[in-house]
Amino acid sequence: MNKNTTLDQVKNIVLAAREAGKNPNLGGFDLHELDLSHALQDFDLESIDLFEANLQRANLSGLNFRGANLGGANLREANLTGTNLNEAVLIKADLSGAVMVEADLRRAILIKATLNRANLLGANLSEAYLSEADFSESALVEAVIREAVLIKANFHRANLVGAFLNESYLRGVDLSEAVLVEAVLSESDLREVNFSGANMNGANLRESNLSWANLSEAGLNRADLSGANLNWADLTQADLRGVNLSETTMPEGWQEIVKRF
Repeated sequence: MNKNTTLDQVKNIVLAAREAGKNPNLGGFDLHELDLSHALQDFDLESIDLFEANLQRANLSGLNFRGANLGGANLREANLTGTNLNEAVLIKADLSGAVMVEADLRRAILIKATLNRANLLGANLSEAYLSEADFSESALVEAVIREAVLIKANFHRANLVGAFLNESYLRGVDLSEAVLVEAVLSESDLREVNFSGANMNGANLRESNLSWANLSEAGLNRADLSGANLNWADLTQADLRGVNLSETTMPEGWQEIVKRF
């Protein structure tokens, strides 16, 4: 890894690559704590190669990294506020504690990436690939994660208040103790999802497939489960007060139990 990389060196590398008609290559460079946001705001950074670069605590806010290769990069505690990461590759990248408020991650590839304790308030992850990514204890309030693939991702204790996860594939995801108040998960594949202890009050789960899901001790007060499939789901000690179960498919005997709420 290159050491003590300066902002001037970074600028020269980017300019030289563009003049040669190539994508800039800063793979493996040590860029930690650099303020690249101001230094590179007028540069063409699309498809830049930052594979395994060290960008820990770097300021990358507002930059255009569309299609960039950030696979394996160290982005711990980096500032990515409003950054364009549309179609970027972030496989196995470490984004622990990163600030990604309103970042554009549409169609980005974050397979096995680490985003625990990251701030993704209002971020757009529509059509993104998030399988096996770690979002534990992250903030995803009002984030948009529509039509995304999240197989076996970890959202343990994540804050997803008002988030949009509709029409997504979440099979086997861990959402235990997550906060999903008023979240939208309609028409999603939620088979085998672990919702144990989650707060799902007022959530929209219309026409979702929740078969084999673990909803034990989950709060579903005022949730909309109309048309959902709950066959073989675990509803032990779930709070079902005021839940909408119109045309819902439920485990044998649970329709009668719900009527008591």
